[in-house]
Amino acid sequence: MKHKLFDQRKIIIVVGLISCIFLLNFWGGEKVKEDFFWVSSPLLHIGHRSGNYLTHQFQTVFTNRQSLEQENQDLHQQINQLFFLQGTNQQLVEENSLLRKALSIKEKEGLNTYPAQLIAQNLSQDWLLINQGEKEGITLNQPVITFEKALVGKIIAVYPHSSKVRLISHSQSVIEAEILQNQKPPIQGLARGEEGGRLNLELIPLDSELQNGEVIIVSSLNADYPAGLPVGTIQTIKKENTKLFQKAEILPFFRQQNIQHLLIITQF
Repeated sequence: MKHKLFDQRKIIIVVGLISCIFLLNFWGGEKVKEDFFWVSSPLLHIGHRSGNYLTHQFQTVFTNRQSLEQENQDLHQQINQLFFLQGTNQQLVEENSLLRKALSIKEKEGLNTYPAQLIAQNLSQDWLLINQGEKEGITLNQPVITFEKALVGKIIAVYPHSSKVRLISHSQSVIEAEILQNQKPPIQGLARGEEGGRLNLELIPLDSELQNGEVIIVSSLNADYPAGLPVGTIQTIKKENTKLFQKAEILPFFRQQNIQHLLIITQF
């Protein structure tokens, strides 16, 4: 209650002083005005100095804020540059690693290969787009494999710096293949692509014994791909006694491996 009365008194005093200044300005004599301003001039001077000080402080804060914002932008730019350099260095490391792997495959298998990276893919239509093309010496019908040497497909279109790869599961893909069997001669057949990304092994004699999981490789009879490249494994055997041949569904190796990084066989 006392605090409230004290606030009211302060308000009355302030209003009174303002009223006095107003009345002196209109009805007070020049002597009275002069005496009043002489008495109040120290206060006005202090207020003026305080105003200048506050203005200076506000200008300093604003200037410091602008400086901090500029410094913050510079730091962000430097950080972005560092991230860019880091990404570039990482890309160079990956490219060097790819080249070393390509050279090791060439030394072991006698294959001339060129590394490539995946740009785009459409597995439902069985094709890939890779980042090497005519300017890099890529030509039509060159085989494409994974770094694990699994057969992926072959080049069917070449552009200046990219190429289109038709997968072995494409409906127009036919590969002379054979089944590896322990202590038995390999069984010859045809690995034929089918719509929907499927791959079948066909023209297998009816009396041949097949097992799920057996490995299928490119046959030495094939002229389009190097012999011995892994193709896939048998998943489902389809055998009908009323037909001369049996067939099996193949799970391609490349669908189980990393196809972000590939190899183009330039010579075999």
